[in-house]
Amino acid sequence: MSGLLILPIIILVIVCNYYWYYMKNILSDNDIKVSYWHSHFKNLSNFNGLIKNTKDPLLKASYNRIYYRVIVSMFLFILFGLILFLSETNR
Repeated sequence: MSGLLILPIIILVIVCNYYWYYMKNILSDNDIKVSYWHSHFKNLSNFNGLIKNTKDPLLKASYNRIYYRVIVSMFLFILFGLILFLSETNR
């Protein structure tokens, strides 16, 4: 069972990091200060603020998709990690 969960976790790490740093680049392009080494959840909050202040509906929809992909991939990473942890501790 644990071998089957390693691959989705690796894929989720790659996907989540891709969208996370894509989000940070968008923040940086909009002159919002970002840190690539700390304050990750502050950047998530700043991105949500950017979404609320964006007037262009197509750009707003694009930002929303990125935002929700980050949230879902983080949730799935935690879920698969928890399942993997619990499956290893119940052996």
